[in-house]
Amino acid sequence: MIFRYTNKKTAITSTSALCDKLRVYHVGPAPSVCGGITTLIESIQANLPPAVEFSLIATHSRYRSSYQDKRFRLHMLEQTAVYGRAVSQVIAARLRSKKKIFHVHLSQQGSALRKGIICILLRISRACYIVHTHAAEDKMFHSWVPWGVRRAMMWGLRGCHQCLVLNDFWADYYSARLSISRERITILPNPADLPAAVPDRSGHAVFTILFLGRLGERKGTYDLIRAFAALPEDSKSRMQLVLAGDGEIAECEQLVRETRCTEHVRITGWVGRSQVRDLLMQADLFVLPSYAEGMAISVLEGLAWGLPVVTTAACGSTSYLEDHRNCLLVKPGDIDALREAILRVYGNTALRAELGSEARKTAESLSIEKYVRKLTHIYCQAAGPLPEDICRAEQTASAWNLK
Repeated sequence: MIFRYTNKKTAITSTSALCDKLRVYHVGPAPSVCGGITTLIESIQANLPPAVEFSLIATHSRYRSSYQDKRFRLHMLEQTAVYGRAVSQVIAARLRSKKKIFHVHLSQQGSALRKGIICILLRISRACYIVHTHAAEDKMFHSWVPWGVRRAMMWGLRGCHQCLVLNDFWADYYSARLSISRERITILPNPADLPAAVPDRSGHAVFTILFLGRLGERKGTYDLIRAFAALPEDSKSRMQLVLAGDGEIAECEQLVRETRCTEHVRITGWVGRSQVRDLLMQADLFVLPSYAEGMAISVLEGLAWGLPVVTTAACGSTSYLEDHRNCLLVKPGDIDALREAILRVYGNTALRAELGSEARKTAESLSIEKYVRKLTHIYCQAAGPLPEDICRAEQTASAWNLK
């Protein structure tokens, strides 16, 4: 059937009648897990049309503790129980009714193992499922994972109806890794949740630089602290660096003390959605100098709030970021270039306004409304028969042959 949409809160209709309720089970992190995937799932849930019923099956409830942490074993037992419950929920949901879709959110390493097992179960039961990839690095599995286990996991992932990726870079990567045709891969860039208006920042007495994300080496947090510390004192005295996120907080606090920036750097820890909006409203510049990234939700938030953005061209981000148009791009790990980019934005009011204006236009092209319309269309298509190439594979090989 052909589906049409009225608005984001209106049921999907066909040419003949309203679409029956379609239940979609999102398989991914619990709401308590801090990160971009959680933020994305919450945005999808808030904007799906009534014709799509949303359910979440949580495969983990928090990030692992350090291996040196005495509570590591307790943490592992807790997360094993969470995962075991998720597997039983997937099986129960599969048995209850036929008109359902499983939307499996996949990152890398531990996530690939957890979701790979679930995808094996879904493929064996001939369930309708979508694999949605969010990896930041092209390392799907831990190096210690045996070849046979990897092969089984890949077989499960390969059975999806559609593989959703962030850009062309990841489309090529997963097409090659999963050995599936590009016809079964859909490029679906992360969405931007647009505020109604961009605040006037001209009256700010202190120039605020904002970082949102998991603090640590991969996100370039240490580089940002060092670049900020290297700023001229007369400029730095009028600035504030806000680091908002979980992760390696103690290590970042130690580096701030070592670089003697305590007076000008604030580390908030993880903050909720209302606090994130407050920080974006108060900020003058958004910086995320990542070494590897899928498509950072936090960068999209900076764009949506009309902030000038300084970031890196990591893993295909240039598909929506253009240097000197809607952002300034620096090479990952180049602390001098990062410092110069911050100084350039700080000292040029016209540049701030131009970058912020173009940033907002970019975010509007990636709005959550457009995203959900496309995602809902993918759901409706996936609810049909199995793709022909999967059917042929199922007819010529048993479920346990893993070919």
